[in-house]
Amino acid sequence: MSEPPVKPVLQKPPGYKDPNSPAGQRRFRPPPRKPVLPPSFHPKKRKTSYGRACCCCFCIFFLIFVLLILICGAVFYLWFDPKLPGFHIQSFRISRFNVTKRPDGTYLDARTTTRLEVKNPNGKMTYYYGDTEVEISFGEGGYETELGTTTVPAFTMLEKNTR
Repeated sequence: MSEPPVKPVLQKPPGYKDPNSPAGQRRFRPPPRKPVLPPSFHPKKRKTSYGRACCCCFCIFFLIFVLLILICGAVFYLWFDPKLPGFHIQSFRISRFNVTKRPDGTYLDARTTTRLEVKNPNGKMTYYYGDTEVEISFGEGGYETELGTTTVPAFTMLEKNTR
């Protein structure tokens, strides 16, 4: 006679715990493996940014350069202790002053003599002045009248000198 057909053994569902099994015999399954992704899904490796590194180097060198300029300026200031030269009018004389009234207007003809003193208070610095144009005017703002101009030739002021 034939045997009755064998029923297949049923599989236990995932996460099933047998309430009759002792606590020490529990087996833990390792987590499932990650599926292999196609190459188009692989994360791209980050490329090194040479532009950013170059910019950082440039900024650092620029800051060092500015710092060196500031240090050199401070050393110059402390070493030479620069002071501005002083300009003082010693005398101002009007040797000729003629006002002429003509039909086309009033004219002023004047000659002035001015004595100007220049002082160099610095002990370690020499000033070199180029040709300087001096303008003499009278009044203020819209009522200012130019009396004349002249040019002072170039000259040199040595340390602690008055000219």
